[in-house]
Amino acid sequence: MNEQVWDLSSVLSGRSTISESELDDTFKPGTIEGWKRFRQKYPDSLGYIALSAIGFNSAHTVAVVYSGGACGPKCGAGGFKYFRRTSKGWQRVRTDFPSCDWIS
Repeated sequence: MNEQVWDLSSVLSGRSTISESELDDTFKPGTIEGWKRFRQKYPDSLGYIALSAIGFNSAHTVAVVYSGGACGPKCGAGGFKYFRRTSKGWQRVRTDFPSCDWIS
């Protein structure tokens, strides 16, 4: 498991970033109460996006990342995204196998 914490705040200018532990604490009382607390802390936010660390194959030519987001108790989506390094840079890859995407 990759335990490295990556601070993306400098890349996401104009956006707030919070730690996974802060997000967990916010939602500890449950989904409904958690969203109330989230809205109190971040009244101008539409929700949150979570990103995993990027996983690479040994040659660093294929990458996978998990991204998920939520905007309310029954509002969210997420899944794995696959990329391949090409001469034009990293390109999104559509796979033939189930993508494990979810939507709520």
